[in-house]
Amino acid sequence: MLLTTLVTAQTTQPTDTPTAAPATKPVADRSKPVGMCVLFDQTVADLGIDGAMKFYHCTSNAHRRYARSESEFYVAVNKLVRVVKEKHGEDQAKIVRTICGDSDDYSDVTVMEDGDSAAIQRPGQTPFPMIKIEGKWHFSLPDWFDIVGEEQIVALRLHYEAVADRADAVREKIESGEYKTMEQITEALDVDEPATE
Repeated sequence: MLLTTLVTAQTTQPTDTPTAAPATKPVADRSKPVGMCVLFDQTVADLGIDGAMKFYHCTSNAHRRYARSESEFYVAVNKLVRVVKEKHGEDQAKIVRTICGDSDDYSDVTVMEDGDSAAIQRPGQTPFPMIKIEGKWHFSLPDWFDIVGEEQIVALRLHYEAVADRADAVREKIESGEYKTMEQITEALDVDEPATE
């Protein structure tokens, strides 16, 4: 899920003491920050891009453009992972998810919650800000843009779009029968993409 970004900037933390995510697998529950991430992971492939974008708080066209790119990434990766799991099993699907730069494991996340604001963080990564609106958590793109800056936002957006295109192409080749082996799949996914616009 989110937080497997290219960013490692310094940020101001919410005032509450960070708490580690629970040791048991969190439940999909939009009223809790990690639960919202789990719900996103479990439903994004079926929701599609427009449905995924409902998990983002956006206040500008730039936010919506970024949310669309990130949503395209998560929809494409989760659809690919689903197909790989069906054809090659759970372990191979996890490898594909990792190659794509995603994770659905929340055992190592830290949540910093302060009222209707929160941040969720994996070790070594920038905390991703969240905001609670009408009892539901959303990824807060106004705060994210403030943290990482315009140059990094563009780089991330281009990265997400490139990986989404590659994941969709690989999934189509698996479904058509052109890619039959994990070696074909991983080689097709494991390429560098340009980070320019």
